[in-house]
Amino acid sequence: MANYVYEAIDSKGKKIKGKVVAEDEQDAVRQLKDKNLYVVEINQDNLLNKEIDVKFLNKVKAKDLAVFCKQVATLLQSGLNILTCLNVIKNQIPNKKLKKAVETLSEDVERGTAVSTSMKKFPDVFPEILVNMVEAGEVGGSLDSSFDKMAIQFEKEMKLKQKITNALMYPAIVILVALAVLNLLLVFVVPTFVGMFNDLGVELPAMTRFILNTSTFMQNNWLILLVLLVFIIILLNYYIKTPSGDIAFSKLKLKMPIIGQISLFSSIARFTRTLSTLIGAGVPLVTAIETTKKLLNNAYIESKFEGVVEQVRGGRRPK
Repeated sequence: MANYVYEAIDSKGKKIKGKVVAEDEQDAVRQLKDKNLYVVEINQDNLLNKEIDVKFLNKVKAKDLAVFCKQVATLLQSGLNILTCLNVIKNQIPNKKLKKAVETLSEDVERGTAVSTSMKKFPDVFPEILVNMVEAGEVGGSLDSSFDKMAIQFEKEMKLKQKITNALMYPAIVILVALAVLNLLLVFVVPTFVGMFNDLGVELPAMTRFILNTSTFMQNNWLILLVLLVFIIILLNYYIKTPSGDIAFSKLKLKMPIIGQISLFSSIARFTRTLSTLIGAGVPLVTAIETTKKLLNNAYIESKFEGVVEQVRGGRRPK
């Protein structure tokens, strides 16, 4: 005997969830049919099927949003209403977090709530740019166009992230290999020359003495250095999470060779593309800038846009 978790619809059309004990899945379905229940989904209740609310496991990615927006846009363009679209799509979403959010959207829309209003309940699922685009589409009667544009937007965002990752992969590997080789030389290779230099009985150059002393220090205090390194990483991680630390680190990242240019160009590309999409959908300029500046992934650049928003809100041309 095993436990099965099911989702079914009763004779009144009400959706219900529950558990049933049965010998196998067929037996579980038969028991539910005997109760006049139409089985929508049934799974064995084990550790793999328990919903674990872990952010990094259930994180909604740009790819998930791109597929979702494309499906909605296609169904809307075929003549279906938004409620029917959501009801059709919600059972086809693999990401559990997104699926739960879409199920809530469907229930809210059925009660007469606007899609954009319901989306605002899930800021960790639906980004602000999507909410603003949907809201503009609802006002302008072009909801299908809004979802279609957002599908393209998320696809381009996904490709941009992939290009940035590929561009940073090589320098990151080079730096890590260089550090590893340097440590191996100081800890294992350099000490073999110490005895030879001592036998020569000559005064060594300052740089050679520095390297030998560094090697000796690392051999004798490697545990202290390891603990100190971990402590510094924890402090830096804590500092970067603060507003001032985030801005300082973002500014430093822009000044780094190669990485700085990649970060700057990616922020510019993300800003121009997103702003163009929002304005093209009819989103007001101030709202578009405020939404776009949050997507730059660089706190230092974002801080510079505060003055731009105030200038535009005051009717002045941004400088």
